[in-house]
Amino acid sequence: MSWVEKYKPRTLKEVKISPSKLSQLKQSVLEKKPLIVHGNTGVGKTSSIYALANDLNYEVVEINATDLRNKNNVNFIIGHASQQKSLFKEGKILLIDEIDALAGIDRGGATTILSIMKKTSTPIILTANNPYNSKLSSIRRKCRLIEFEDIEVYGILEILKKILNQEGINCKENLLLEIAKQSKGDLRAAINDLQVNAIGKKEINDLYLSEREKKEDIFKVLRTIFNKRNVNGVADKLDVDYDELLLWIEENLPREYKGEALATAFNALSKADIFRSRIRKRQYWRLLVYIRDLLTSGIALAKPHESDKFNSYKRGQRILKYWIYKQKNAKKKEIAKKLAKHIHISSNKAMNELKYLGIAIKNNREIQKELELSTDEINRL
Repeated sequence: MSWVEKYKPRTLKEVKISPSKLSQLKQSVLEKKPLIVHGNTGVGKTSSIYALANDLNYEVVEINATDLRNKNNVNFIIGHASQQKSLFKEGKILLIDEIDALAGIDRGGATTILSIMKKTSTPIILTANNPYNSKLSSIRRKCRLIEFEDIEVYGILEILKKILNQEGINCKENLLLEIAKQSKGDLRAAINDLQVNAIGKKEINDLYLSEREKKEDIFKVLRTIFNKRNVNGVADKLDVDYDELLLWIEENLPREYKGEALATAFNALSKADIFRSRIRKRQYWRLLVYIRDLLTSGIALAKPHESDKFNSYKRGQRILKYWIYKQKNAKKKEIAKKLAKHIHISSNKAMNELKYLGIAIKNNREIQKELELSTDEINRL
């Protein structure tokens, strides 16, 4: 039997998630409010819902979102389940797992789900790794969102010790700690790794661990930085470099922060840019750690408190604006070269003189002909 199944939490007291998050989960179910529980793989989203159902003596009807491909499927599977009362329990929870897959269903299916949410008296919970796909926006707006964060290393370590104690297997703590760290917050992966290394043994003396590399997309990293205050380790999961992160933060800061918080955040951003320039000019790569801290903790701590609001983020426009400027300036440089050749001055001086000569050239067809200017070049003047 899988240890993940054997040792899954039976009550909320056994779940290694923030008590405030679990309290929100319970409150939403009791109030029958539609809910999206989201977080990385293996952090306890589904097991927490089953543990809560045990506490409340509720039945769980679990449906995988991959089965909900169109309006008819949604009506047949969810519609019926949401209207029927539990025969043997005090209540029922309708669990739609992996809502991320709903991004692939047709619009009629999404509309039907929303309609069922409004009519049913059964609490509906949806789980997702990332619920912020634009195709899920209509469903997301009708739901309360609760994020389950990665489980801390020592929380995972405690669970691994408890499992080995019940299995009667010995293992040095440093090896268990290695499993916990390697899991990167994924409790399910940690338990699976432990079971693989414990098969047929009474004592674990060495480990076989597959490399597990988890990267976060830029949108999830930005939400963490802008909404949380404790952002330790978020930069380690980044799927873009710090130069690109700086541009993303610069573009989206005014949408997230106001007043003094905005000023403090831009101060941290400007310091990161200074260190970035020093690295580029002097190759002082040891300064990279300051850039990381300023772009993560520096921005996160600029706000007075945490938030759970959702904003759409835009890619940084500075590079695009710079490209447009260069394109416009390129035509001006071509005109300056032609002018320099005819009046025997440098191209740089001709660029400066265009500020004053541009109007005269634009209004004089003979000069335009002499310089062999194109229509685009004349319009640029």
